[in-house]
Amino acid sequence: MERIGSARIARPGRGVSLITIGRGVRVAHAAAEQLSQRSVEAEVIDLRSLTPLDSETILQSVRRTSRAVVIDLAPRGFGVTGEITALVGEQAFDYLDAPVLRIGAPMVPVPFSASLESLVTPKAEDIVDAVLGELSR
Repeated sequence: MERIGSARIARPGRGVSLITIGRGVRVAHAAAEQLSQRSVEAEVIDLRSLTPLDSETILQSVRRTSRAVVIDLAPRGFGVTGEITALVGEQAFDYLDAPVLRIGAPMVPVPFSASLESLVTPKAEDIVDAVLGELSR
């Protein structure tokens, strides 16, 4: 059994680090599959806990891939994506080839209804579009 505070590399890769937690791991895996069809090998990091945060696994991955996308299915503002982005910017800035991307729901309450929730939570296609857009800059 893994200890709390220990992230897991759910899918190894060298092209971009997709950093997420919970249900976001499934979405990131789907995005990584789509990206692999376009010759972009995405590493998926399952944080498994936010407190304590396994910053070393995050930083090692970003140093390896030189790109980071932080994904949260909750609203993007004022949350975990900002904290992880700050961590990467403060401790791995020199390794980055591009700005850290943040993907999350818009600043609205996430609906409880599954049919409405799917309208606001990020999808694999959102991640793919963001990564490909960044790579084409």
